[in-house]
Amino acid sequence: MQPLRGTEGANFPFWSPDGKQIGFFADSKLKRVAIDGGAIQTICDASDGRGGTWNEEDVILFTPSTAAALFRVAAPGGKPEPVTALVSEHNENSHRWPVFLNPQKFIFMSRTPAMTMGQSFIYIATLPKSGPTVPIKLVASEYRAAYAGGYL
Repeated sequence: MQPLRGTEGANFPFWSPDGKQIGFFADSKLKRVAIDGGAIQTICDASDGRGGTWNEEDVILFTPSTAAALFRVAAPGGKPEPVTALVSEHNENSHRWPVFLNPQKFIFMSRTPAMTMGQSFIYIATLPKSGPTVPIKLVASEYRAAYAGGYL
């Protein structure tokens, strides 16, 4: 195990689909670095990121702050675009911890003020062509599920 130069203070790392790069949050930015070293690349602003995931089409889904829905950005960088919209009926204040299931489908957690009481939601959604989408399916009403090896 060897630290990657320039990643001091990094939070919430996630892998590129080929396993050769790592995305992470640091210095109020979403960044990436090759695992064999090299320069750190800034992708976009992310004041207080809460999770990211990277698909085979070089799209990164991420939460830019503690009170935001999900956004997408091209892995080389660019302007982030909203992907999800907070569901007011559930009193959501954040969408977090996205994980791609395939290049278009992903799961994520929604956070509510009552989360400490076990009130949060896990959704499956499809990446929209543009603009935000609403989740297509509620998977669980509490954040107790785990995703590993292609299974929920």
